[in-house]
Amino acid sequence: MSFIMYFFLLLNMSLMFIYTVGPLGLGLIIVIQTLFISGALFMVSTMTWFSYVLIMIFLSGMMVLFIYVACLASNEMVSISYFNMITGGVFSGVFSIYIWSNQESEDMPLVGMNFFYEGVSSSLVYKVFSEMVVLMSFFMILYLLLVLIVSVYISYLSKGPMQMKI
Repeated sequence: MSFIMYFFLLLNMSLMFIYTVGPLGLGLIIVIQTLFISGALFMVSTMTWFSYVLIMIFLSGMMVLFIYVACLASNEMVSISYFNMITGGVFSGVFSIYIWSNQESEDMPLVGMNFFYEGVSSSLVYKVFSEMVVLMSFFMILYLLLVLIVSVYISYLSKGPMQMKI
């Protein structure tokens, strides 16, 4: 897939995000956008764990958001705007034909776009867990544990804000 087409898909998803009204549709677009961005990071960087961590963080956050929104707006109907669908389809089609007809839009080499070089990438891992930032890393881990415990407590069905009404 050419880099320009990949960028166009990201742009198209951003435009779809603007025109989406429902919270579940917004969450789905954010997940798809995250997959595209992590795919671009995977193609560009030599350290693939950045894209893996990005996917894991966003998907875990989106799972919590999906459960909360699904409980609050479970009976809300999804409205589809046919005008926005037709406009997006025409825009996508015209841009795809333009890229296909343009001879300069062949696959761009991603070799020159490598942001993480071999010497720099190994030192980045060591800097994350150096003696100077170990205290901050420890507090960040404790903070994430606290957020996990609070979110589990909030989503507890009998005590939290999402109580089941019988």
